[in-house]
Amino acid sequence: MVMDDVILDGRSLSLDEFEAHHEPSWPRGQDAVAIEVGTEAEVRLRISLYGFVCEVDAVAEVVEVVDDKDDPVVRFAFKDMSRPSREALRRIARSYHAGYVASPSDLLENHDPQTLSEKEPEAAADNRRLRLRNVIGMGLSVGVIMGTFAFIGMALYDRFVLIDAQFATITAPEVEMISAEMGQVRTPIATVGQIVERDDPIYSISSAELASAEASLLARVDYLSEIGEEMENDPDAFALSPDGVPFASSDEARRALALAQGELRALQLRMAELDGYAPCDCMVSWFQEDGAWVVPGDTVAVLARTDSETLRVEALVHVSEIADVHTGRSAVVTDEATGRSIPAEVERITLDPRQQPRVGFPQWLRQEPTLASVILSVDEPLDPSMIGQPMQVAIHRTSLFDAAANADQP
Repeated sequence: MVMDDVILDGRSLSLDEFEAHHEPSWPRGQDAVAIEVGTEAEVRLRISLYGFVCEVDAVAEVVEVVDDKDDPVVRFAFKDMSRPSREALRRIARSYHAGYVASPSDLLENHDPQTLSEKEPEAAADNRRLRLRNVIGMGLSVGVIMGTFAFIGMALYDRFVLIDAQFATITAPEVEMISAEMGQVRTPIATVGQIVERDDPIYSISSAELASAEASLLARVDYLSEIGEEMENDPDAFALSPDGVPFASSDEARRALALAQGELRALQLRMAELDGYAPCDCMVSWFQEDGAWVVPGDTVAVLARTDSETLRVEALVHVSEIADVHTGRSAVVTDEATGRSIPAEVERITLDPRQQPRVGFPQWLRQEPTLASVILSVDEPLDPSMIGQPMQVAIHRTSLFDAAANADQP
């Protein structure tokens, strides 16, 4: 970075700001330049790339000075930059994020006057060789030319007729089992992917609090039953309730017994919810390990329905192309492992993939806001063992003729 005829070594660079070491690299031996926060100055960035150096002029403001004893750093924020310079900077940053260093071809379309070529002789030689290859290419056979036209036709077909999904896989409806009470989990499930049948036990939650309450209510019911029998046999008998209050009559004892029995039945219904059973023929997608503790609302297990009628292919399509996708459109699903293609049909479109409660799709992909979810049904049963297996999906785009025909329909 060049500022006021002083060169500072750069440290980091983005579209909005950059950092440079405070101590100048030229002139050598010069003390650190006095730089204050809020100072605006014209700077020139020299970025060494693949075979050339790109210089970008801009106006920057000092936003922070880090007075580190070992490595003092100055952070600048761009205040003004020409549009071509910013586009060149954006392409350079994009190439670094992609894992490679930008070459002249990456900036060829909008070539800046700031771009300094370091290999002009080599470029001229490359241009001469390119012209020679073009002359030789004109003598290619008719068969090669026809093949080129065929390739272009296929590319145009894919571009204007088909929409390729960003990612696709086979998914199944999700069954989430939630804990109703606090306690320790006991489960017979051994591993993820285990197949369970309907009504198979999935988990049991041990709650010491509910077990203690049940024992107390059972003792209360037994005591009230005995007191009720004594008072029926001897109406003048003196009897106390479990709370230590004398019963005035046998009717009052019977009412207390009925209330205790009702509380016991309600508690037993709560305790029945501590045991979880498979609601269908499912595959275990996730489960709490044996001995884990849960609280009300925690997920204890996640199951995936494995019947072939519920399996679908879920694809992610960029939201910019989702307007050309409609339910009922035909599609082609290709198994990446075998290369076999299966006809399919668009069944449902969801703009927010996070609203799809299905198993088999990476959750981190569902967080991408620029992608929409498309559910497709295929013309043949799917194997449950293929849940989560990546697929290739190409959806037929809605053409202008189809749109006009749909508009004419009442």
